[in-house]
Amino acid sequence: MKFKSLFLTILTMTNVMFVIYYMILAVFNCPSQDDWLFLRAIENNDMYSFLEHVYLHQSGRMTGYFRHYITFSLFSVDSLAWGIPLLSYVFSAITSVLCVKRIRKKLGFREINLALIFLNILIICNFEFCAFYWCCASMSIFSAMLFLYLFVLLLTFKGTFWDIAQLLIVLPLMAFSSEFYTPLFAGFMLIVLFYKWKNTDNKELFYGAPSTKWTFLSIIVLFIGFLFIVTAPGNYERAAESMYVKASSVSSFLHTFANNILLYFYLFAFKIHYWISLFFIMLFFGASQWRFPINCSCKSLIIYSALLYVILIALAVMPMAYLMSSFGFQRFYLPCIMVGLVFIALLGWKVGSDSAEKNNIILNTPVFVSLFLILSCLCLHIYIDTPTVKKYAADHKNRTNTILKAKENSNTDTLYLSPLSDVNTIGLKWLFIRSNKPVLYYKDEITENPLDYANQCIASYYNIEFPIAIKKQ
Repeated sequence: MKFKSLFLTILTMTNVMFVIYYMILAVFNCPSQDDWLFLRAIENNDMYSFLEHVYLHQSGRMTGYFRHYITFSLFSVDSLAWGIPLLSYVFSAITSVLCVKRIRKKLGFREINLALIFLNILIICNFEFCAFYWCCASMSIFSAMLFLYLFVLLLTFKGTFWDIAQLLIVLPLMAFSSEFYTPLFAGFMLIVLFYKWKNTDNKELFYGAPSTKWTFLSIIVLFIGFLFIVTAPGNYERAAESMYVKASSVSSFLHTFANNILLYFYLFAFKIHYWISLFFIMLFFGASQWRFPINCSCKSLIIYSALLYVILIALAVMPMAYLMSSFGFQRFYLPCIMVGLVFIALLGWKVGSDSAEKNNIILNTPVFVSLFLILSCLCLHIYIDTPTVKKYAADHKNRTNTILKAKENSNTDTLYLSPLSDVNTIGLKWLFIRSNKPVLYYKDEITENPLDYANQCIASYYNIEFPIAIKKQ
């Protein structure tokens, strides 16, 4: 009992430190080039015109762009950069808690802490961590958690009125949300259905179960939404842009695909301490009389999880590597990481549940070491990163004041602006092989050319007629 109380206290402290770190970064966050563009588009269009434009010229992800319209309309330009990440975190936390509640069939302090630590590790383990503070992409974390809830909902589906009502609300939102999650979800559910079918003696009972029928219906609806998204005219218009490089041959495609997979596992190595910590946290919960909900062996769990990764790569990553080369694979980092973390959490839970009667000291030691390691990393991040983001926010404010002052004075000449300070964070990956340093925000810096995309986005939002450019260094 003493160990359980101490564990829960340290886990709570860890979650609090995560929230403090994320909120510090949110407070000093600033809009990026695409955020300026969205702000201008939303100010100048009603919802229907905005959604029509993006479907024809940008992408078919209607749920995502509808969400953009709502969230960007809720906040002023001064509160947008911190408001949307905060909103994303709150919605994602609620969804994560609901997932745990549905699995555990109860909700207490332990369950809330477990839900939050999974979410916090998911955010910080995303290789595109700075996307959480990119207003255009911040809600992608919420989408990931909503897809996870849809999976948990169908996994525990009983056919009650409340179950059906939840499904009818969540399913349409997800069907037109993202083409990246449909193969992931379909893979999840098909593997689960296959496992149930294989381990059910009465096949008629399996086919007649509400969960089976509604799962197949959900997969069909998601693929209808998937077709709606991928056939949007805007996809092909954007694919013609120079930043999207299509593989020119089978060999170039295989080379790009191999590089992307290797890069994924290379970046994975620098987050390994968070993955291991999640495993031991779940092991502790499993050893604390939390019975594992699935009747399977660790071997079966590993095999089915590996099969899911193969489906995810075959149905999602490979086509994207062909159509968009290395750029597109970034969009699958979060789904791949979420699948991996779910697998690690389940494996830790299973091992802990099977080891419940073993020596507690052997189980407790790595758990507390893992939590103290995370706490140390977070303290280091807060100490080092806070001055960095403060300086960046001050530079951004000075730039805004300079633009507004020039507009007030009816300036007509090119306005040369000072560069924003770097927003690099501590990390090891830039020390080996790659020159790119891990960053806290997407810093879409303007260039010396006033006609470049970033320059035009800022000029469009402030509605200025004079060109802007970066000062030559």
